[in-house]
Amino acid sequence: MKRRSDKFLFFCSYLPKHMHFYSSWVEQARLAGLDMSLLVMVSLRSYRHALEQVKHMKVPVVIIPRFPIIRSALIYFYLMAQCILYSSVTAHVMNLYLDRAKWFKRLFPRFRFMIYLEGDIEAELEYLLDHPYKSGFYDDSIFKAKKAIVNIKRRIAFADSILACTHYAKHVYIKRYSLPDDRVYVLPFGADSSAIYYNEHIRRESRHMLNLEDDRFVIVFIGSVYYSWQNLSKTIAMVKLLSKHMLNTYLMLIIRESDHPIVTDLIAKHQLDPSVYMLAKAQQGKQNMYLNAADAGVLLRASHPMNYSATPAKIGEYSIAGLPLIITEAACTYHDEVTSKGFGIVFRDVDEYTTINQRIHVITENKPDREEISQWGFNRFATESYRDEYKRILLAVSSSHERLIP
Repeated sequence: MKRRSDKFLFFCSYLPKHMHFYSSWVEQARLAGLDMSLLVMVSLRSYRHALEQVKHMKVPVVIIPRFPIIRSALIYFYLMAQCILYSSVTAHVMNLYLDRAKWFKRLFPRFRFMIYLEGDIEAELEYLLDHPYKSGFYDDSIFKAKKAIVNIKRRIAFADSILACTHYAKHVYIKRYSLPDDRVYVLPFGADSSAIYYNEHIRRESRHMLNLEDDRFVIVFIGSVYYSWQNLSKTIAMVKLLSKHMLNTYLMLIIRESDHPIVTDLIAKHQLDPSVYMLAKAQQGKQNMYLNAADAGVLLRASHPMNYSATPAKIGEYSIAGLPLIITEAACTYHDEVTSKGFGIVFRDVDEYTTINQRIHVITENKPDREEISQWGFNRFATESYRDEYKRILLAVSSSHERLIP
């Protein structure tokens, strides 16, 4: 049987809120001419939900259920079949650990895989220990982080390449894990511009639907607030301070429902007036509506090593939606451009938010062009803008020389 050419896989566990990101990367690889599929490992409990979600995706999707006893056996049978059918198989592995990679690569030396390290787990652990939300609240997360730190060297040992989302993270990985420079690539997490974009008609309709008066200055915070590094407390304090100076200030909090108790706790702590905020649950498909309705997007992150190893998806989504930014330097790799282009307000660190009243004119009076911000955001964060670079990385991993397996 004649083997087909090279096969590429984006291999991930099922996380509903991230699936559109993952499928977007697969779409870019396919548009660049690579035969790539989305390979999803899912629990039996989520199997039907996953089937329903992937129906609407534009890319080929393979769903592999994880059974309680045999666990990852099915995935290796699938990978084995791909290695027999194709001359080479290259996988981009996201949020998963290939626990049998050592023996599998020995059996199929033309199988390659790179792992995406999302941020710096050691720095994240340090931050959680130093910045607890409440006593004992992060015990489970801390336990998992410590376990991940122990396992990460094994994960790296058998991977052909590592994918970092910033150059800072790349240098951290190279130094900490004694990696050669050519084994670590840099690619930002990205944002899906087919789901997020600026549109003036959507903006008008959204503000009308949300009962937002034309003169309301709406600051949006969207996403998760479970971890203390999101600094929602300082965001609320900033809005409270600003609302005394600008009476039309309004905070729109679009937060996943499970995190709402954290939000209400922080709102009560700061005694934020109910008239200056709304709290809604994040719903798939409604993100673009909320982002278009807003006048600025906020993300305050501390000057901590953890934050320089990450590229928050929020910043990409805010900017692609044309939103002026209220951020700290650590929240965005391109903070210098935000300042020089007049696309928002950049604080050196989180506690500098107290100067917001003196700096808000950058957004309210100068009124940055949302179309211009949206184009900049597309160029800097959209997966489409990294299509060629993603293809180059995948091909480099695919053609890398076979490494000796320890």
